[in-house]
Amino acid sequence: MTRATSPTPPGNTPEGYGVIRVEPGPTPGAPHLPEARMSSTTTYTVTGMSCGHCEKAISEELSALTGVTEVAADSKAGTVTVSSLAPLDDEQVRSAVDEAGYELVGRSA
Repeated sequence: MTRATSPTPPGNTPEGYGVIRVEPGPTPGAPHLPEARMSSTTTYTVTGMSCGHCEKAISEELSALTGVTEVAADSKAGTVTVSSLAPLDDEQVRSAVDEAGYELVGRSA
């Protein structure tokens, strides 16, 4: 799988931090699938984020999950929005957020 991340802007501002776009690539040995793909976007509430570094840590962990195409973390709002090729298992998301050192409260309303 080929992954490309967008550069993090210089400076100590929250704009742009925590946003990682992942370009899905072919899985070796997998059959070629048609371009029509199902997609899913879910916003979660996360506690413990306070800065751009926090946003980046969560974004990096979540972007490593299979099928994730984009992650946008917002420390001020306490949310992280995850786009993926198919719906993600909440426990996988929780585990990735825990690994980054934060707590997943649940899906945002």
